[in-house]
This record gives sequence, C-alpha cells and structure tokens, in this order.
Amino acid sequence: MPRTIAFAFACALVGASAPAAAQIVNVQSLLADEPPEGLSGSITASADWRTGNTNLLALAAAPLVRFRSGDHVALATWRGELRQNKSAPDADFTTIVKKSFAHVRYRYRVRPRVVAEAFGQHVFDEFRRLRLRVVAGAGPKFDVVATGPLRLSVAVAYMIEIEELNDGYIDPDNDPPSASGIHHRASSYVVASYHLDDRVTIANTMYAQPRLDDPSDIRLLDDLALVVKLGDSVAITTALSLSYDSHPPTDDPADPATVSAVEAFDSALSSSLTVSF
Repeated sequence: MPRTIAFAFACALVGASAPAAAQIVNVQSLLADEPPEGLSGSITASADWRTGNTNLLALAAAPLVRFRSGDHVALATWRGELRQNKSAPDADFTTIVKKSFAHVRYRYRVRPRVVAEAFGQHVFDEFRRLRLRVVAGAGPKFDVVATGPLRLSVAVAYMIEIEELNDGYIDPDNDPPSASGIHHRASSYVVASYHLDDRVTIANTMYAQPRLDDPSDIRLLDDLALVVKLGDSVAITTALSLSYDSHPPTDDPADPATVSAVEAFDSALSSSLTVSF
C-alpha cells in the first residue's frame, strides 16, 4: 500500500474509546521493535465524525521520530486527543476530552541484555484537572528474555515529578494540600510480548509509580494490545488500557465553584492505525 494512501486511510480510521486519562503514559510500544540504523519514525492517527442521532467529533494523532546509532537510541513523540459531542442537533459542541503529552527518551545498550535509559515528559489533561505534569528520570532496563517469539523486559528508574492542577482542585497529599507540588517517585515497568507470527503480536505493559516518601500514593497502568501488521510499514493496533491513581485530585473546599472530584480508576478501549517510515 503506498504510504500516501495509508496515511489518508489512517486519518479516516474510526477509533472507539472511552475517555480515560491515565497520568502514566505508556511509550514502550514505540520501542517494541529495535529501530533501524539512522532516522526512522511513524504516524498514528484516528478520526471519528458522526452526525444525525449521534453527534460526535473525535481526533487523535501521534507522530514519532527515532534515531539510532549503534547502541544509542533516541526518540521524541507527541500525542494529542480531542473529543467533542452535543446532546441535540441544534446544541453547541461540548468538549469531553482534551489532552496531550510530549515525551523524549534516550537509551544506551551497556551490555547485550542491559540498557541505561533517561527520559522526560510533559502531560496536559483538562478533564483530569491536570494543567501540567512534567517528569524526568533515569534508570536501567533488563531484557530478561530477548530471543524467540516471547520477549520480556523489566525496568526501574528514579523520577522527579512536578504537577500543577486546574483552579479549584488540590492534591490532598501535598503538605499543606495545594494545587501544585514536587514529588519523587520510583517508576518501574514490565513489558511482555508474544509474536504469534510475523504479522500478529500480543503485548502487555504494566507500570507502577509509587511516591518514595509515601508508597500509599501510587499510580498504576496496564496496557494490553493486539498489533496486526498489514504490510512492512502499516499496522492496526487494538488496545485496552486500565489505570489507577490512589490519590487523584480532589475538590478545593475553599472554591465553591468546584463540583466534582476525579475518579481513581480509568479505562479505555481504542483502535488506531500506524504508518511507519
């Protein structure tokens, strides 16, 4: 399939999802395969536009750029999502999801099964009351099983986190409770994938990010994905994501305009198409 046709199809692809908004963002799928030497990348996109009995507009895009030179790998990616609907044909559109994140990561293979990595990330999520979340960290990754159809990796890192919440919300774990704070966390993940054949892969990624000074403040994420390659450069991914935040933002009692808190659990089922280059 020519890449121009594949990209046009990606922009027209329908993505079905629930409005989940995990503060942990899984980027391991972007590094599931060893990138080729030099510059490479991909574009993942989905669109859903409905009129009539259901009025919905949903757009999502995620460009990725990678560069590899021997044992060195660097990547940069950005993802944005916007979903709007309206309760009646003559009503105005209401935004129900508005979020974005940017991520950069560097990896250096120290030994055949040991990788050192450093990363930075910025997250914005209007409906999780998150004005910004900036994190930076570093640590080792171990490729426990690196050959055959089954792959298994484990990683742990130190991570510093800066958060700022929207007006009217506070983080109850800040001392004193406030809308912004700096926290120190451990960030660990386990990635397992199984290649059924050259075209079909099942992958699961589990993250845990407890605060170092208060392990009861923990964020969890589990991503289960089915990836089907349509060709050398085109793939469709169907993913189920479950996330948990033990201490989500809460209403600020000093602001009577605040009407609801943020749920601790989130889930999302999504489909997307990726074009690689």
